[in-house]
Amino acid sequence: MINNASKVHGHNITFSSLNNPVKPFQVMTRDGLISFKEVDYNKKLNPKIMKKLGEFFLDKFANTSSHPFWQFCKKNSLYYDADIYKNFRDKELINPIKLRFGDPDTTLMIGFDENKNIAGAIFSNKLKIKPKGCEKKEYLYIDLLAVDEKYRGLNIGKQLLNNVISASKTRFKEVFLVAYKESVNFYKKQGFCHIDLNKTYDKALESLFAK
Repeated sequence: MINNASKVHGHNITFSSLNNPVKPFQVMTRDGLISFKEVDYNKKLNPKIMKKLGEFFLDKFANTSSHPFWQFCKKNSLYYDADIYKNFRDKELINPIKLRFGDPDTTLMIGFDENKNIAGAIFSNKLKIKPKGCEKKEYLYIDLLAVDEKYRGLNIGKQLLNNVISASKTRFKEVFLVAYKESVNFYKKQGFCHIDLNKTYDKALESLFAK
């Protein structure tokens, strides 16, 4: 799905994180205050926090999507496989964050509740690809976005997404993400639309991600 930021917000928006950080914000809930802020990019990633974050994203995706694969990652499923869970957490979630952490276009924002539990988080970076036969384009890629079930319905996901989009100046003109079917309506409400498979670049982009 692609979001044309200029259409959504009425002016040209671009993105950065290290140079144009996302402002911290707080959300008051009936269970207390949640504080959101970007991680400190000048410090090394805390292994305990990264493990906690990887499991947070994985648990939310597994419990949200109906795709058969997630049965192996649902801890309450008869098909749960601890090795598959750990492998996906480390290779598909934690490692990509580590690899892109030093990029100035990377954003990692985490919200903790008063008990130091993760309530929501977003991870975005620059998607810079050149499908064969196409011109090179750069998108802001919303790689990971999740909110704990306990805090859904409070527009936290919307605020995280919009704050990351609105934080930057002249970096990107479009936003790209891959959404599970259960999340499509949420992203449509935020101004995203399906890629146009009649366009050469969009079709090539879909093929790359389908692999």
